[in-house]
Amino acid sequence: YKLVKQGLENMQRLDQALGYPSRAGYKIVHVAGTNGKGSVCWKVSNALTASGMRTGLFVSPHISSFRERCLIDGKEISEKELVTYLNHIFQVCETNNIP
Repeated sequence: YKLVKQGLENMQRLDQALGYPSRAGYKIVHVAGTNGKGSVCWKVSNALTASGMRTGLFVSPHISSFRERCLIDGKEISEKELVTYLNHIFQVCETNNIP
């Protein structure tokens, strides 16, 4: 069990440890609000994908599989990719003492 620290410090440290992927220059649509965020994100992603753009979508929570949260061009990432990326992130967190 690890205590989670509130605030952005841990995310900023992880961003730095991963080489600042937040600064990679991706065009991002950030949807915020109380209700309907998931539906809006799905519709925007589907519209952009249908128009020929490459899209990535992260939504939470999932319904039946954690992989539903991570979509590239409307398709779930593979279980192998999920395990690979999460193991990498967990290792980076452990190495840098990021809870």
